[in-house]
Amino acid sequence: TLSEVLAAYEKHRTPRKTEREQRDDVRRIRMWTRVLGADLDLRGLRLAAWEGFIASRSSGAIDAEGRESRSKSLARSQTTVDADCSGLRWVFN
Repeated sequence: TLSEVLAAYEKHRTPRKTEREQRDDVRRIRMWTRVLGADLDLRGLRLAAWEGFIASRSSGAIDAEGRESRSKSLARSQTTVDADCSGLRWVFN
């Protein structure tokens, strides 16, 4: 499940990172857990979920913690969204 993979990453990889990178990992773990669901069987992760996240995060429909938002001021640059996506790719790798 997503939660199992994220927990293993946080336990084994996050401690090796700088303090800032550790904070980013913790935030992204919360965000991805909220967005995709802790019990997600990763074999069921589809492109539609990935693209939906990109659209929602870019527009500000979800915040940095993965919570729904109506604030247009939370719209994020492509660089920020790419960093969130890269974080999950690092976990999977």
